[in-house]
Amino acid sequence: EEACLDIILQILGDVLGNIDASASLFDAGIDSLAMFDLREKCARELRLESLPSTSVFFANPSARDLARYFCGTRDAAMDTFSRRVD
Repeated sequence: EEACLDIILQILGDVLGNIDASASLFDAGIDSLAMFDLREKCARELRLESLPSTSVFFANPSARDLARYFCGTRDAAMDTFSRRVD
């Protein structure tokens, strides 16, 4: 989860500037255009199989929340892939 958080904080730094891991993205000034940019960068950097819905940012409004969500999504995808290969 910490690795995911580091990546998300780096991406957020590019999009919003420095932000505390527990701070609300909305209080930091994220808008709809920044959400789309963040969504694409997270999917690419975290190697997600598909783009998440922008509603992910409303349900997980901080970098720490996003890391928990994305890390869990990626781990679940890896578990599914492992089961298919075995």
